[in-house]
Amino acid sequence: NNAALALIESGRPEEAVALLKGASCNGRLLNLMGRAYIDLGDTEAASECFKKSASMGFGDAETNLSILKEYMEYMAE
Repeated sequence: NNAALALIESGRPEEAVALLKGASCNGRLLNLMGRAYIDLGDTEAASECFKKSASMGFGDAETNLSILKEYMEYMAE
């Protein structure tokens, strides 16, 4: 969803999440929602979105999930 991506990139992740929650569920949109949750600081919600997106075969979500896990491990040290 180009509108959600534009909202994320303009620093308005709350609006992006609201927009994406009302959209039909697919891997690309769940990946975008995960990105918005990262911007909001909600790593748990981001992780869930990336996992669901990856399970639908969206490869970028697997990459994002891996990066998020590395970040969370780094921050836990």
